[in-house]
Amino acid sequence: MLEWSCKLTKKITPAMKMYIVLMMLLLVVACVPNDTSIIPTATETTTPRSKKESYARQFELDITHYLTAYNNKRWEDIIDITYPKVYGNKTRDEKIMQYIQAEMMGMLRITKLQKIEKISDIITDKGNLYAKIYFGADVVVALSGEMLEKKEYIKTNLELSYDTQAVEFDEKLNAYTIKDAYVTMLAISEKGSNLWKYIEIDKQKEALLPQIIPAEILAQLD
Repeated sequence: MLEWSCKLTKKITPAMKMYIVLMMLLLVVACVPNDTSIIPTATETTTPRSKKESYARQFELDITHYLTAYNNKRWEDIIDITYPKVYGNKTRDEKIMQYIQAEMMGMLRITKLQKIEKISDIITDKGNLYAKIYFGADVVVALSGEMLEKKEYIKTNLELSYDTQAVEFDEKLNAYTIKDAYVTMLAISEKGSNLWKYIEIDKQKEALLPQIIPAEILAQLD
């Protein structure tokens, strides 16, 4: 897989490289899905305290798993826990390749969960459950090679993605750090299932979320 990805990367044009950089800075690495014709009717439920505590434990376990997998470059695990519509029509190999390409170009993100700050009520429609989770985290984005040469461009995009000016560059580590970043994720589960899938929200692409999740659902999660 790595040998193949190296060959593929050599054929990438400068314009394609800039596209890859932008896509990997956007934490929602999605392609917009083609089929948004079925929009279910949303209803809000007041989640009982006992259930909400159960959901909170599940969300913390899942987010910890997600961040650990990302930090350790376990891309298969990331794909499994991410809401499938985020990737559009990409094949599994194409999904993995976008992560490998970003790493080869010289960018690696490490996120350390601090604590879950807030969980919305669970919102339901005819087929799914939805929740919005807010958590604090320390983020480090290490740069090398081509990405290090574009560090000012990276800084601007990180400020927009995390909606903060508190992005500092560590000259010794060649890395940007964001202390106490406020990160948001959407959680989606089919009714009757105990499995949740997640979308890591990027402020730059938040306006595109209604193409993945019904707008009336998103409005109730805010």
